[in-house]
Formats: sequence, C-alpha cells, structure tokens
Amino acid sequence: MQERQVAPQHGSTPPHAQSLSSTTSMTMFGGDPDSRLAEAVLEKRREKAKKAKEAAEAAQPKAWFDLKINTSVYVTGLPDDVTEMELAQVFAKCGVLKEDDDRKPKVKVYRDRETQVPKGDGLVTYLKEPSVGLALQILDGSPFRPEMQQKMSVQRAKFEQKGEGYVAKSKPKKKKPSAAVEKKMDRTLGWGGFDDVAKPTEVTVILEHMFTPAEFEEDATLREELEDDINAECSKMGKVDKVKLYHTHPDGIVSLKYSTSDAAQQCIKVMDGRFFGGRQVKAHLWDGFSNYHIEKKVETAEEQARRLERFAQELEQG
Repeated sequence: MQERQVAPQHGSTPPHAQSLSSTTSMTMFGGDPDSRLAEAVLEKRREKAKKAKEAAEAAQPKAWFDLKINTSVYVTGLPDDVTEMELAQVFAKCGVLKEDDDRKPKVKVYRDRETQVPKGDGLVTYLKEPSVGLALQILDGSPFRPEMQQKMSVQRAKFEQKGEGYVAKSKPKKKKPSAAVEKKMDRTLGWGGFDDVAKPTEVTVILEHMFTPAEFEEDATLREELEDDINAECSKMGKVDKVKLYHTHPDGIVSLKYSTSDAAQQCIKVMDGRFFGGRQVKAHLWDGFSNYHIEKKVETAEEQARRLERFAQELEQG
C-alpha cells in the first residue's frame, strides 16, 4: 500500500519552517536575551570609564599654571651673598609680606644644593595681591643694592607641575588666629589692606616735648587750644587728618596723621629741632608699635586739695 502524504492544513507551519523562523527572529533581534544584556552592561562600563578619564585629564593642570589669586613674585638678578632677611627688607617697600607659621616673612632664596651659595634668584610672597603690581612697577629693572650694576627682574611667579599627575597637597588644618594676632594684623594693614593708600607708619608724625602734663592740670582748656594751634601750624605742610594729644605722657607727645607721606616728611623737616614753649621739639615718623597712651595716676587726697585750692584762687581772682 502506498503512503499518502498529508498536506499541511491551511495556517499551520511546517517543522523546518518553524526552526527557520525562530533562527531568523533571534538574528533580527541580536541573539539571545542574555547576550544582549551582557553587551549593554559592557557598553555602559566603557562609557563610564571614558567619561572618568576625560574628567581626570581636564582636572590636571598644565606643566605651568597660574593661581587664581597670586601674591608671589619671582626675582632674578640677586647678589650671591643675599640673605632672606635682606630680600624681605627690599620687597617690603611695596607691601606687607605674608608670614609663615613661625611668623617669619615668606621669602625664599634659591641656593645650590651642594654649596648652598645663592644662585641669584628667589621668591617673595605678599599678603595682598595689589603689592605684586607695585613690586613689578617699582622694583623691576632696579638694582638690588644701590651700588650694584646688575638690575633685578621681577615678574609674577608661575608654579610648575611636578610629576605626571597633579596631586593636591594635603595641609593640616590651621588654627584660627587669636584676637591679638588679628588685631596686630589689622594695625599693620591699617590702611584697609590696599597698597595704593599710604600706611600709617608713612603718614603719622610724632612730636615730642610739646607740653608737660602739669600744664593740663593748671588749665583745663589748654588741651583744646593746643590741638587747634598745632593743627593750624602743621597744616601749612599739608592736609592734617587727625591731631591727638597724649596729655598724660611725660614726654609731651602729640601725633599728627597726614593725608600724604610727602606732607609728613615736610612736617618732620620743619618741626624737628624747633623750639615750642621754651622746649626743643623732636619730630619723627611713628614706628608702628609704640603706644603713647598712659593711664592717669589716681589723685591723692593732698593733690586733690591743692588742685581745688588753686581752682578757688582762680575764681577769686576772676
């Protein structure tokens, strides 16, 4: 008997066609689901690694880089016997130098590693940024010492990256300066911290031997009269911003604050050695540290009686 082949019913799929259809479907959609998932995870990892690398490269500074606020200057043309102290004294003309943790000026003289002889260059760090511009303007092209032929070159300091990658230096957390240190800093920067305004030590004149404390005990109105007289006389040399008498000081101290250093120097030239009230006056700039205020001593009963007696006599005399 001959076998009859049964034709497939309409709508059914032959076995070999089902296998082909399944293979085609897997090929069209990228393989089995596990493979597609693994590929997606790898792609995400590669993208994340790429972004991390780009961020790291962007964060690394170039071989030479500038600080956002640069208060340091690089100096060449220094003598081979220069010291840090002398370097600080020369550059302090242009502003207050920053201090290290030991309260010493932040200056560096570069030396030969073997001989320790200065190589002729150094680094100076100021407290305020405007001092840098002032140093470039005043000291660049000038000799370090008046007798030297060689001129200094002063420029803004640049900092070189060491090694292939930049690693931020971790510094121990500094303690906040005490109130006394901050007060001293404010007094040093009494002109507000800006280097285009004269410092108090450049415009404040101290006059000595202008009076005796006993004179104020005899005449209560003397202080105001004396301030007016001194202001009128010393204003001839320039604008006087403030006059102050230290009426309890035994040396008869008067301080004058001028608007400009030229006026202060002119006052010293005129007043030093001059006689005032029979006393020879001594005039000089304030050193920035001396405190001329002296607390008035407590009056004894006998001194008070004598003072009241003198006052009564003055009233009787009219």
